[in-house]
Amino acid sequence: MKTLKTLKTRKKFAIVVAAAAAALAVASIGFAAIPDGSGVIHGCYMRSGGTLRVIDATNTTCKASETSLDWNQQGQPGAPGPQGPAGPAGPTGPAGPKGDTGATGPAGPAGPKGDTGDPGVTGATGPTGATGATGATGSAGPKGDAGAAGLSDAYYYNQDSQVDVSYLPGQFQYTTVNSITIPAGKYVLTSTADFWTSESGPAYIACHLMGFHLGQPVAGTFSQQGTLVLNNSVGIEAGQLTMHEAFSVASTTLLAMKCAGPATAQNAWISAIKVANLTVA
Repeated sequence: MKTLKTLKTRKKFAIVVAAAAAALAVASIGFAAIPDGSGVIHGCYMRSGGTLRVIDATNTTCKASETSLDWNQQGQPGAPGPQGPAGPAGPTGPAGPKGDTGATGPAGPAGPKGDTGDPGVTGATGPTGATGATGATGSAGPKGDAGAAGLSDAYYYNQDSQVDVSYLPGQFQYTTVNSITIPAGKYVLTSTADFWTSESGPAYIACHLMGFHLGQPVAGTFSQQGTLVLNNSVGIEAGQLTMHEAFSVASTTLLAMKCAGPATAQNAWISAIKVANLTVA
């Protein structure tokens, strides 16, 4: 029974394929789209019953119960055959046109040095070349002899009258004992004054040389302070205080000797000598 059923099935499938082939032939005549532009035939195979039909794939698709099948009218390419034997050599062709000049080859090795030639005629003198760069500064030479002393300007004033330089307790302040006006420049200065006191014990007098421009202190003109101590209890009721200073002023300056202490000043001198340079030796 099983063999008979198989034979019936095969026979049925052969009939279906034959019918499909006949349908394909008819379809090829009636419709240009079967096969398609690439030579492929499209069909649908019914999974239940084995029915096969050819379709135009440009406007028809297989149903959900069918399986899509494609055939190609052109067979698969066969394997390439073996290479044939080489043919006989042809006759020599005519000479071709002259080719382009090739690139320059590398330079050859240098030849041996030739004999020295005769001297040529002396050429004309060329133009003067540009001045070269300034050379480096040489080392300093030995110190020369000292030159003759130049002229100097001196400014001075003597204040002979008495000046009380005392101050009230708790209100320390300086009092001007003497003053002069000097122009801009470098100066060596000396100031001196006599002092006496009526204090029974020690009396401390402090003095400064101070510069002022338009009422404002000039920096660098009051760095030094002079101090004098008097003491009547040991018989020192009077003494002299002298100060020396050196500085520069950039503009006209009022130079004042200012002092403070329980004493009276008299015979105060100020002198300022203008010099070319100030050097700390």
